[in-house]
Amino acid sequence: MAETGSVRVKCPKCGSINIKQEQDKGKVLSYAGQTPIYKKHWKCRECGATWE
Repeated sequence: MAETGSVRVKCPKCGSINIKQEQDKGKVLSYAGQTPIYKKHWKCRECGATWE
């Protein structure tokens, strides 16, 4: 179950709260030394939908 502060995040496609936040390996925001810092997105564990 994902929460940001006191707001619970839901899947916009199926409404599930069984979601996780993942790194979007296709979008590099910056580098810390030689280590890339990736943008993050949400992914539903029920239907597989992804969103920012």
